[in-house]
Amino acid sequence: MELPEYWIKCPNLEINDTEKLFFDSIFENIIKSGKNQMIKYSSLTPKWKFLSYIAKQYPYILHGSGNNNIKTFEPRQPIDLTTFGNQKAVYAAADGIWPIFYAILNRAKYPMSLCSGCIYIKAENEILTGPFYFFSISKNALEQRPYQPGTIYILPKDTFQTQSDETIKGNKIYIPQLASIVEVKPVARIQVGPEDFPFLNFIRGFNESDLESYSNAMARGEPLPQKI
Repeated sequence: MELPEYWIKCPNLEINDTEKLFFDSIFENIIKSGKNQMIKYSSLTPKWKFLSYIAKQYPYILHGSGNNNIKTFEPRQPIDLTTFGNQKAVYAAADGIWPIFYAILNRAKYPMSLCSGCIYIKAENEILTGPFYFFSISKNALEQRPYQPGTIYILPKDTFQTQSDETIKGNKIYIPQLASIVEVKPVARIQVGPEDFPFLNFIRGFNESDLESYSNAMARGEPLPQKI
């Protein structure tokens, strides 16, 4: 399947033995304790690689926020154009990059709408290709560079349900988004900033009147309604 050009391929997720030992030590010493401690990250390896590893290797998922002191996540009703994303729930992702996008946007200071995605193409043998990403916000906000430091929370996966596969042009699409209809307590957290988001210069801007068209184009695997 050939995706439209606006989908961005994930950077190389491979890690070496030294990085693996470091990531596993953080899990054993901090995440496993479940105390919602702030992780003091001292590696030169990008944080998104660490977060991607945790989401892949352990039964934990990730939520990005501008608030660095959340003790409990309670279900909230979002405004979303998709059925799965429009339920009263706590949302998180089984992905290390997507949540950083949400953590670094200062939506309190710069009102904005968002349209983003993270997908894998699923073959008949269930093998996944991806992830592929798309990031966009209101054009007026994008022009202000509305970025801030944020926090990624690591959440236990047990109360979450994964979004059902979608179909685009006859191909199965896995979306690593999950929702919990009950409250969730984070087990650990890590600070991130705009510099930790590898696609900062790939965020697109859209006019508010085009938001639904953007969402529909993504869902159908079609070109965006206009070039930005």
